[in-house]
Amino acid sequence: MLVASVVATLVTVGWAVHFAHVAATDDVLWAEYLEKDSFEGAGLIEDLTFFVLIPGILAAAFALVKWRKRVKWNWLKVYLALWILACVYFAGEEVSWGQWWFGWESPEFFEQINYQGETNIHNTTSWLNQKPRAVVETFVMVAGLLVPVGLLALRKKVGRVDERLWWILAPSMCWAAAAYFLVVRLASWVSVHPLWDKMDESELRELTIAWFLTLYLMSYAIRLGFEKDPAKPELDPV
Repeated sequence: MLVASVVATLVTVGWAVHFAHVAATDDVLWAEYLEKDSFEGAGLIEDLTFFVLIPGILAAAFALVKWRKRVKWNWLKVYLALWILACVYFAGEEVSWGQWWFGWESPEFFEQINYQGETNIHNTTSWLNQKPRAVVETFVMVAGLLVPVGLLALRKKVGRVDERLWWILAPSMCWAAAAYFLVVRLASWVSVHPLWDKMDESELRELTIAWFLTLYLMSYAIRLGFEKDPAKPELDPV
């Protein structure tokens, strides 16, 4: 997990620095990065949101099939399967299930129910968009960063973390991604600097969520398949 944590942290910091640099120095390029899907193409950030989810989906699905016997509880299998399905939904909806790549017109059904006229369902009701997104954002901030880092800081007082909780909390390879999301999310709540304001973009928030989720899914493949003792929490007291 240590190597994965270092690599994930370096990639996260690299992305954060690059995007901040572009936003600060090149308004035209930053606007191109943030372009939404259309028949003329999409911006880098929207495309990345789709592509970064794929490794996590594949890794977690592989782990769930190949190493399912190493999963002690059936509820955890269901939990992981639900996250895989959620990320498939996230990725597919992000690119309207390939509409902008392959150039088909939205069927009449979607034209009627989708307020953007796209071949997706998340733009039909807040129950398929804003509400589940709020749940995921809360999970990223709480289970992805605040609780595990808090437990790490208090591990001598708290003692051994319950193994079931450890399988839910994000491991250290996800913490930098969760912190980056938190920084971007705070930009929509607090305005302290022009560069900070430029981080207040829904496309960037979606990318940071996708990056966290793919690392979270990949962590299951690492814990189930490659850790010598997957039952030993990172947050055990020293």
